[in-house]
Amino acid sequence: AYPTSTSAAAAAAARSGAGRCHDLLLQARQQLAVCLCCWQRCGWWPDCVGALLGHYPSASEALQQIQAEEADARAKGDRSAPPRPAPCQGPRQLLAALFALGDVCPPEWPAPGASQQIAATADAAAAAGGPRPAVAFDRPTHMQLRSKIAGSCECHMAALADLVSWGAAAESKLVRAALVRLCVKAGSLGGGMSPFLVPLLLEVLREQLDAAIKAQQQIKAQLAKMAAAGQGAAAQQRALQAALPNAPQLSDGRKVIELLIPLASKPGFKAALLEHKVVGMLAKYLHKLANRSKEDSQCHPVTGLVLQLLAALCNPDVSMSPNAPRAQREQEDTPLLRDARDMVAAILASAHLLDADNMAAAASLLVGPCAAAGGQGLAQYSRGQAALRQGALRWFQSQSPDAANYMIGNQFTAEALPAALSWAAGRLADAAEQSTDPSHKSACNEVAAALRQLPLDTPPDTELEPAGKTIMRFAKAVQESVGAASAASAAACENLASMLEQPAVLLACDAVVADFLAVSSVGAQPQRQKRLRAYGDKLASDPTPLSGLFGGEGLVPPKRLRTQSRPVQWLQSYVAQQGQGGAGGAAAGRQLQQQENMAAGGDEGEHVLE
Repeated sequence: AYPTSTSAAAAAAARSGAGRCHDLLLQARQQLAVCLCCWQRCGWWPDCVGALLGHYPSASEALQQIQAEEADARAKGDRSAPPRPAPCQGPRQLLAALFALGDVCPPEWPAPGASQQIAATADAAAAAGGPRPAVAFDRPTHMQLRSKIAGSCECHMAALADLVSWGAAAESKLVRAALVRLCVKAGSLGGGMSPFLVPLLLEVLREQLDAAIKAQQQIKAQLAKMAAAGQGAAAQQRALQAALPNAPQLSDGRKVIELLIPLASKPGFKAALLEHKVVGMLAKYLHKLANRSKEDSQCHPVTGLVLQLLAALCNPDVSMSPNAPRAQREQEDTPLLRDARDMVAAILASAHLLDADNMAAAASLLVGPCAAAGGQGLAQYSRGQAALRQGALRWFQSQSPDAANYMIGNQFTAEALPAALSWAAGRLADAAEQSTDPSHKSACNEVAAALRQLPLDTPPDTELEPAGKTIMRFAKAVQESVGAASAASAAACENLASMLEQPAVLLACDAVVADFLAVSSVGAQPQRQKRLRAYGDKLASDPTPLSGLFGGEGLVPPKRLRTQSRPVQWLQSYVAQQGQGGAGGAAAGRQLQQQENMAAGGDEGEHVLE
């Protein structure tokens, strides 16, 4: 359903000429997937999810491994029983698991593009004075199979988490394309899957950015040590040239960003990303990328991808309730005011460092019209205007020496907001004058004019109540769609034979895979090509430091306990306390859960990446 032009073209090529033999292989793969679905729905042991994840090695392999370990133990004089062999999978088996799990999972729900189509239809009906649709989405197919697969995933969540983390960090586009397909289908199994998968992807991004920041700190420390030892600028420049090509870079986070862009167009994943406050982290990442763009040429295309992801997260048409009024969707399905404020502040502070294409994309997001954000920019609706005002105020507070004159204690006076907007517009006008690119100059002037025209006679900008939990919104949408479906259609949706009616070639031409490949090909280079500044050369305009723009918050917060390990820890705590009785074990498990909930709570400022 809703195949993109890329996937349709690939499907046509696979059916003709040399693609016919591949079509036969895909048909066999489709029939095998249906057999595994029957096995999984019937509840036979071993479950296919665990088998695909490597939890059940074949009897012959297990016996050979046990015999080898016993022989090794006897040779060492150890008569104790050897430990049970742990399943081991290599890259070939992991890639096969990604493909097979994606084949076994039922089709994506909601259907690709359904949310945007329903939102457009509902808004058109409301504009014409007609009623809005009562039910948003069609009934999910294969409900029993979805429940069985979701239950198996819960039993093997550690192995599934390792598989997702491995795929997200892989260099191969084939691996990441299989991963994004699996994530979309797994996210359709239930409301808890996308909140489970999103932290895994963000953790990989966090580790990549953490490695890049540490590498930069080590290079700076090495140069400082050389300077203290009396070594000249030429020696320091040679050391810098030798260290940078092999060091982790901020642009390495592109691999995860390419995964998040197609996922952000899915209502469940977008809600989970907003729930984990990823916009605030992306704002800091964008600011750091802009500051490094003169030294790493790959920062420009990655900055464009970050802006594309931010625009998708600001699209109110991608929603679990697309038939709701647009004002309600703007409140529930756009970033919180705090996160949107940081996004605006990062874009404004980086405007003079962005290239022409990225500045045009930033102006489209801030001012509009922006097709990726639902056709509107932030300046075209009240919640976005509040983000623009607060973002300009944040930039003014961190950079202007006159900001202290408009503060009483920790509070701004009534004159602070007009002064901040005027100052921010003046800085953008200065950036436009210094720019030599007409497109960059026009985009800066456009944003400056929008800041000057922002309404000031509005109620104070306050944070609205966040939308409900993703799992609850997903469950509500499923309940509404199931309740509106007829009994005959429900029975037809449960027939696994209907999976064979879909063209087998779609296994290799999935719409989300085509979207991922289109994103990953933007500005891609076969190898890193850096354009380094000469030693001691200064930028025309010094970049705003991250600590100055966002306070004391760093780009990467301290690493937290992985979400997917909590149920395992609760179970381990319960088992460890069995000697104290069932009540003692349950109490220990509840105590651990309360401690983790408190760790996940805390100050709003610490939830940048969670």
